[in-house]
Amino acid sequence: MAVIKRVAVLPADSPSGQQAEKSYLRTQLRTGAIWSLIFQIASKSSLFVIGGVAARLLSVQDLGRLFATQGLLILLVAVADRGISLYLERNIAAARLRRGSLRVQFVVRAMESVASFGICFVGFTTFTTYSNGVCAWFSLAFTAMYFSITTNAALQGFQNFRTSALTQTTGRLVYLAAILLIVAADERSIAGVAAAWALGEITIAVTQSVWILKSRARGGGYAQHVYAAVPRDSAIRSYRRLAARAVPYWISVVAYLAYNRADSTIVLLFSNARQAGLYAPASNIQTALMVIPSALTGAMAVVGAAAIGRGEASTRDLLAEVKRLSIRAVLASLALAAAATAIAPYIILVFAGRAYQSSDLPTRIIVWSLPLNAVEFSLLGLLISLGFPGKTIWFYLTTLSASLVANAALTPHFGAVGGAWAAVIREPFGCAVLIYHTRRSIRGTLNRTPARHQAQAE
Repeated sequence: MAVIKRVAVLPADSPSGQQAEKSYLRTQLRTGAIWSLIFQIASKSSLFVIGGVAARLLSVQDLGRLFATQGLLILLVAVADRGISLYLERNIAAARLRRGSLRVQFVVRAMESVASFGICFVGFTTFTTYSNGVCAWFSLAFTAMYFSITTNAALQGFQNFRTSALTQTTGRLVYLAAILLIVAADERSIAGVAAAWALGEITIAVTQSVWILKSRARGGGYAQHVYAAVPRDSAIRSYRRLAARAVPYWISVVAYLAYNRADSTIVLLFSNARQAGLYAPASNIQTALMVIPSALTGAMAVVGAAAIGRGEASTRDLLAEVKRLSIRAVLASLALAAAATAIAPYIILVFAGRAYQSSDLPTRIIVWSLPLNAVEFSLLGLLISLGFPGKTIWFYLTTLSASLVANAALTPHFGAVGGAWAAVIREPFGCAVLIYHTRRSIRGTLNRTPARHQAQAE
C-alpha cells in the first residue's frame, strides 16, 4: 500500500474539519479568480485600446480582415496544440504527471514551433493576398502563441496565477507600446499592426519560459507540482500516451475557440467585409466585458482539479462553491450589461471613432449574452476540473450550430445587427444543454469521500 504523507490535524468528519476544508477551497478559488481577473482586466483594457487605435489606423475593410485573420490564427493554434496544453494544466494541478513527461513535451513543442513558422508562412503566401512582410509577422505571432500556450498551461498547473497574469499582461503592454509607436510613425498598414501583435506574443513566450527554467533550477513550482504518478517509460511512448489522452481536451478547446472567436469570421462569411468590420467593435467590447466569467473558468479548472486530485475537497464542496460564485458572477454581469447598454455610443466613439457609429446597436444587443456566459463558464470550469472535457463538446456544438443557423437567417438581411442577435440567441440553448450534461456527469461523484479523509480512515 502506498504511503500517504499528508497529515490532517482535524478529524475528517468533524464540523471544524469540514469547515477548514471548505475554507481552503474557497481561499484557493478566490486567489486564482483574483489573479485571473487582474490579468483579464489588464489584458482586455489594453486590447480595448489597441482595437481603438487599430480602428483609426486601418480602413473598415482592413480592420475586418485583421480581426478575421487573428481569430483564424488563434483557432489554428488550438487545432495544432491537440489539447495537450489543457491536459498538462489539469494533470500538473492534480499531481498526476511525471516530470519527464512535461520535459519531453517542452522539447517537442519547441521543435514543432520552429517548424510551424515555415508551414504558416507558406500557407499565408499561398492562400492570401498579404505581402511577404505581413505573412512573416503573422507567422511569427502564430509560432509564439503555439509555444506560449504550453508554457502558460504549466504556470496555471503550478497554480502560479500571479506569474501567469504578469507575463501575459507584459506581452499585452508590449503589443500596446508597439501600436503607439506605429501611430507616432504614422504607419497606416496591416503590416505594422501584425508586427506589434507578433512582438507581444513573443514577449509572453520568452518571459514564461525564463520563469519555468529558473523555477526548475531552484526547485520551485516545476519540481513541487509534477509527480511520478505514472510508470517510467521511453520519451516517445510517454509522448504518445500523453497525446492520446489529450484528445478530448483538444476537441473541447477547438470548440471553445470556434464558439468565442469565430463570430467575426462567420459574419464575414454571411455578409461582407464592411459588416464584419462594423461587427468587430461590438464583439471586442463583449469579449472585454467577459472578464468575470473568464476569470472564474480559469480558476475553477485548475483549483478544482487540484482540490479533487489531491484529496482536498469533495465534488459536493466544489459544486457548492460553483453555485455561490456563479450567482455573484451573474449579478455582476447584469450590471456590466446594463452599463454598457447605457453608454454604448460613448464606448464606440472612444473605441473606434465616428466611422463606426453604426456599431452602436450591435453593441447594445450583444452585451446581454454576458449573464448566461457567467453561468456557462463556471460550469465549463467545473467539468474540466472533474475530468469531463468531452461533455463540454455538447455545449459548443449546440451554441455553434445555433449561431450558424441564426447568422444564416439574420446576417444576410441585417448585417452586423443580425450577427449580434445571433450571438445572443445561441446562449439559452447552450446553457440548457450544459446544465443537463453537468448534472448527469457529477451525479455519481457527489457523495465520494475526499482522498484525504480516506487516508485518515485507513
